[in-house]
Amino acid sequence: MAPANIDPNDLLSSAQGIDVIGDIHGHLAPLERLLLELGYDRMSGIWRHSEGRKALFLGDLVDRGPSNMGVVQTVRSMVEAGEAVCLMGNHELNAVHFSMDDPQVPGRHLRARSDKNIGQHVAFLREYHACPEARARMREDLAWFASLPLWIELPGLRAVHACWSPDHIDRLSDPLVLAGPDRSDVWQEAADTGRPLGEAVDVILKGTEIKLPDDVSFEDKDGHVRKEARLKWWGRRYRNQTRKGEPLETAQLAVSIGVSARLSSPHVVRLRQAKFKLAGYLRLLHAS
Repeated sequence: MAPANIDPNDLLSSAQGIDVIGDIHGHLAPLERLLLELGYDRMSGIWRHSEGRKALFLGDLVDRGPSNMGVVQTVRSMVEAGEAVCLMGNHELNAVHFSMDDPQVPGRHLRARSDKNIGQHVAFLREYHACPEARARMREDLAWFASLPLWIELPGLRAVHACWSPDHIDRLSDPLVLAGPDRSDVWQEAADTGRPLGEAVDVILKGTEIKLPDDVSFEDKDGHVRKEARLKWWGRRYRNQTRKGEPLETAQLAVSIGVSARLSSPHVVRLRQAKFKLAGYLRLLHAS
């Protein structure tokens, strides 16, 4: 966390500028190049900006890349030194749930240890299980993940990992909901997206989704077939469409997970991963 006497909102409000940095996913070298390009220098092991700028990380520090521990150490040291604020992403919450026992089902975890979920998390697990010291570090970093704020709201700036949904943020705005350093009971409830708190966290950290027509699906970058798609929730037309699981009524779909696609029988859309998440429109053509 930031120094005990510095609130994240106060830290950013007093900054001489804010550099917003999105999904890093375990790629330390590109992060360090970016920090250098933005004018940060490593001083006593911590990246700082000589002009008083602060970094705002939007979460998803881990998974996929080869340097998960390095990324977490870099960002966490900046946060704890008062040089940055870091929000929780869905991959941080996934890691917390993956490690937590399900109190309702002995022998299971809050995030199922399926082949799909293990595959998404394997880069993180390999690093943090490499030696006893790494496993001890994992416990500390998971506790830090669980303490991260879900959003930041300042005059003229709102930041969240995936979706700024006022209704869902209101559900979580009660200080009693997310108060205190130990929020294990909150994260247990957040694992159940069928409950109000779980749905709210899911939408904020993953985005609002709609069900696709029965004959339409797409494969994500890992080859998993998806029957729901994330909406472009920002902008006038889609601003109020933040209810999870709404059926798709039209053939036009707004997506924020890529910009390149191809149609293949039977109406399977393969979305190739974009380097950055860009909003695009994908018109699904139904064969007669």
